Amino acid sequence: MNDQQPSNATAVFDAQVENYWLNFEYGMLVLALPILLCVAFIIGITSVILWRIRPRVGLLQSLSFITAFAMIGGVSGVIAGASMEAIVGGVLTAILGIVSSLLTWLFGKETLRMWRPVIPLALIALLMSTLAGLIVGGARRAQVIADGIKAESVKFETQNIYGPAELDRRRAIMKKCIEERDARTATAECISQ
Repeated sequence: MNDQQPSNATAVFDAQVENYWLNFEYGMLVLALPILLCVAFIIGITSVILWRIRPRVGLLQSLSFITAFAMIGGVSGVIAGASMEAIVGGVLTAILGIVSSLLTWLFGKETLRMWRPVIPLALIALLMSTLAGLIVGGARRAQVIADGIKAESVKFETQNIYGPAELDRRRAIMKKCIEERDARTATAECISQ
């Protein structure tokens, strides 16, 4: 008995790990990969623009600055789009407002004058990746809602359509079994007399 318990616990643990891994893999394929592709596309466009305007800060520093803000926008967009809670949208709106205000303040700062060509591109990347994240997250939310509706529909059909038909079929089988038993009992009583 003790030998069997660790194997059952191991099997349960392995099933949980496999379930977590499948959830992680699904999340990566459905949420993270599309956002990373969108951010890469946005960064590609901004890198072409940066290459043409040749900022004094340097291309690598400019791209890393823009990439950071694009990732902030993408992740917050996915969270806001996929969330079914109203508070998440409000909190993320406030965070994006603060980040946008920071970029606007940096644009007006005289000491950061050499970053001025890069800051509008960072703001554009932030907003475009937020929009892309909202689209991806909203699609995921719609999928979850549709799956819930489908599950409720199947449950309703099972309880209200197939359930009574199955109940009638089982009653007919039980009635037949009872009649056969009564017939055998009557025959046995008739023979014993």
